[in-house]
Amino acid sequence: MESKIRAKWQKATMLKRIFIPMFVLVLIESILFFGVIFYNNILSQMEQNTRDIFDSKVVNRSHELENMMVNQWSNLETEAADIQSIISDLAAANKVNPADLDDNVGDSHVILEHVSDNVVSILRNHRVTGAYVFLCSNMGKDCGKESLPGLYISDSNVENDNSITNSDLMIRRGSKSLVEKMGIATDSDWEPNITLRGSNLKEFQEVYDNYHQLQNDTKDIKDLGYWMPMMQMGNDYVVSYVLPIQYRGKVIGVLGIEVSHEYLKSLLNYLELDSDAKGAYSLILENNGKYIDILTNNSYFAVDFKSGDQLTIHQNGDHKYLMQNHDRVALSMEKINLYNNNTPYEKQQWHLSGMMKEDDLLAFTSQIKVVLLYAIIGSLIIGLILSILLSLWISRPVISLANSVRNMTFKDKISIERTKIIEIDQLIDAIEKTGNNAIDAVARFTKIIRLANTQLEGFELDYGKGQLYVTDDFFSAFGLQVDVNQLSIEKFSQLLHQFSDCCRPSNSKSANEYIFNLDVNGKNIYLRLRYIDDEVNRKYYGLVEEVSELMRERQLIEYERDHDVLTGLINRRAYQRQMKRLFTIEAASIKIGALLMLDLDNLKMVNDKYGHEYGDIYIQKAADLFRSLSPEGTIISRISGDEFNLFLYGYESRLELHERIERFWQELTKASVTMPNQQQIHIQVSGGVAWYPDDSRDFNTLQKYSDFAMYSVKHSLKGKIGDFSARDYRNDVFMIKRKSELSRILEENAFTYYFQPIVSTVDGEIYAYEALMRTVNSTLKNPAEIIEIAKMESKLYLIEKITMSNSLKRFHDLIEEGKVPRGMKLFVNSIANQRLSDEEVRSIEEQYGEILPNLVMELTENEELNEEYIAYKKRILQSWNSSLALDDYGSGYNSGRNLLFLNPDYVKIDIDIIRDIDKDMDKRTIVKDTITYCHERGKYVIAEGIETIAELKTVVGMDVDYIQGYLTGRPSPQPQGIYKEIKSEIVNCHRPSLLD
Repeated sequence: MESKIRAKWQKATMLKRIFIPMFVLVLIESILFFGVIFYNNILSQMEQNTRDIFDSKVVNRSHELENMMVNQWSNLETEAADIQSIISDLAAANKVNPADLDDNVGDSHVILEHVSDNVVSILRNHRVTGAYVFLCSNMGKDCGKESLPGLYISDSNVENDNSITNSDLMIRRGSKSLVEKMGIATDSDWEPNITLRGSNLKEFQEVYDNYHQLQNDTKDIKDLGYWMPMMQMGNDYVVSYVLPIQYRGKVIGVLGIEVSHEYLKSLLNYLELDSDAKGAYSLILENNGKYIDILTNNSYFAVDFKSGDQLTIHQNGDHKYLMQNHDRVALSMEKINLYNNNTPYEKQQWHLSGMMKEDDLLAFTSQIKVVLLYAIIGSLIIGLILSILLSLWISRPVISLANSVRNMTFKDKISIERTKIIEIDQLIDAIEKTGNNAIDAVARFTKIIRLANTQLEGFELDYGKGQLYVTDDFFSAFGLQVDVNQLSIEKFSQLLHQFSDCCRPSNSKSANEYIFNLDVNGKNIYLRLRYIDDEVNRKYYGLVEEVSELMRERQLIEYERDHDVLTGLINRRAYQRQMKRLFTIEAASIKIGALLMLDLDNLKMVNDKYGHEYGDIYIQKAADLFRSLSPEGTIISRISGDEFNLFLYGYESRLELHERIERFWQELTKASVTMPNQQQIHIQVSGGVAWYPDDSRDFNTLQKYSDFAMYSVKHSLKGKIGDFSARDYRNDVFMIKRKSELSRILEENAFTYYFQPIVSTVDGEIYAYEALMRTVNSTLKNPAEIIEIAKMESKLYLIEKITMSNSLKRFHDLIEEGKVPRGMKLFVNSIANQRLSDEEVRSIEEQYGEILPNLVMELTENEELNEEYIAYKKRILQSWNSSLALDDYGSGYNSGRNLLFLNPDYVKIDIDIIRDIDKDMDKRTIVKDTITYCHERGKYVIAEGIETIAELKTVVGMDVDYIQGYLTGRPSPQPQGIYKEIKSEIVNCHRPSLLD
């Protein structure tokens, strides 16, 4: 019998083996739990400890704040004495009369000029956000406000000491002459005088009165110092400390510092009260039993407790609190001792208060209460510990199972010995079934993968060990029969490099991914090569995959992206891209061209009368007519709902093209579309024509002109087509406004210049800066537009004069300030058909002769080249030992001729050729030919408009000399350095690539 029970127990379920011991453990833990309940006063002690910790944090912070306010910020006696000494010296020298400043503002300005350095010193030495001085012999009692001569300087960044340049200081109040003398920038709300009004005025009047009443009762001027809690300067509130400035026993002004409320908030780190930002610090002013909130630095509380609000503080035993809605907010108030006893302001008490909702402050104690109510759950932890011990008791069969599974080979059917534990034996059954199914699935998948059409091949190049690992059919994917067992790393690279002409970088974010387009056995295929560059171990890992189907799907998506769904014509984006390419790379093929802007006049009527379905049919019919009636090669695009653009080009004469447009228009006016009621509606179109090159050689300008011509027709002869009229365009109101604006900025010389770095491709260092024109406070932002309007107004000479003078002056100043090395080159744009007068040239030589050898004058290829002026510029540049650059090369009509004619030292390739050069073989060919030509003749080539790493790597790999673009640095008023990451990319470009 006993043996039967033992056998039954040995074969029992795991539930039975664990349940009985766990039941005993739960009983033991329950007894322990009820014993803990009888402990007394634990929660009360925890609550008091929480409040004590909260109070100690407030005390520590109040001591730090008191030390700063008393010993650092308000310790102005020495500075006040210095200023009074300066005033006395000026009075002794009969330069000012301090006793009568109200009637003589000039004396006030003299004093302010002599004490201005003292005000700056106060800012630096006391590390405050502002310092000020104002002068007034008599503070009126009855006036509503006072406008006083003074100087008020603020520091935008107290923690950052820019004492050398004072670039962090701003003058908020001060006369214009004082601003010019100090050379410090003015704030946006600058005014020449300090204006006191309201409560600010009353408090300063009290400072005056207290001094005159108590000057004989005190020997320490600090006893008359006054802390103003909420002084308002503009829209800002500040805490201000002031001392009177006296002369012969009479107050003639005030010296003060200010600490902005925002800076005070930053010093009072409320996260130290509670890491979840549920606490806040508040400065509170107690005056005659009333409490005023000066500032609260956490928006969680600042919504209800605002600066200037009167606070109602409640008392609960030893604890103070406020009410926020229906919640109690616990307060811990600590007095800040700012004034000595028996001083005028001793009754005005400042307090630093920590505040936190009582629910949040005592959250932990409350949580303990809840935890204790459910502490019985803690018995589960003990149960888990004991279950571990129990698991050791039942672990032997589990370990046996693990060893059996570990030793399985998966070659044959799986068979595992049983443990005589029901649940584990069931698990073994499941393992055997799952494993055997997996073996069968693997076998089936192996057979299927052999039938797949997709080819995957891989390789590993180990330069450290000089070893190569390649799958057997790797080069079969490329259509080559190669014995990979006999390959070396060099031979592998040679074989792969022979496909470089068929290779381009992928559009993927991965830099190490390429697409090959090959003809293998008469079939066009695409292969994708991905590889990992393990620089540390000097290894490459790669995978080649056939992606022909994927590429065809992508090409289909690109077609749908670039074409209008309704008409099948190219959309606006594709049209812009094609025209950009045509007007840059293929400009020579345009010859005579015309840009037509067409608008369907009666589309709204069709939509309203027959519905949008027939409106779409109407649009499709019009698009089909445009396509069928236009000559071959015409670029046709649907720009918007009822607007179309047609560009006809390649004609030898304007007359021939004009006749072709006339035939097109005659056929178009005959066309009609059938409506639901069988009514025939003629397709009525209004159009405008802009001619290339007569109207403009620039695409954007032609677009603008054709649009202007079309809308001129629609507002006069709807249903017709009209040519662009430059005369009408110039007389347009918009152009009149632009001309007026140009006259203003020329008269005021409202130009500034930004500097963009030009970087060497050898070492990634900055070689030069280009000065780029910008306007100040003007709606004219685009330099090209400024040049265009100036050309119309015959003011190009002024633009040339201002550009050359201003850019050289600014660059000279930057060199003197040490912000630009003395040998740095400066590229300045010059208008090809303008020249400076001999007088202007002599003036430039006298002022900037030492930096003229740094000058590189840029001439834009799009401009008309005046041979006489070009010869004059070359002579001047030669006498200055300066250089010449051809800008925007490749964007003009006759680039080769211009290059030969100018014979420049530098050639800057146009941005439209550089953009996406990594994806365009034609662009790379143009650039390569240009580089070869220039290098053979000792000229330097600069690639403009570099914006991506791929473009950078491409042009550096083609041996361009310098690069310029947003990737290496944006234009900035202060010359900027190059990012370390970009410099590293440039240097790494010289490291051999896998495909080199």
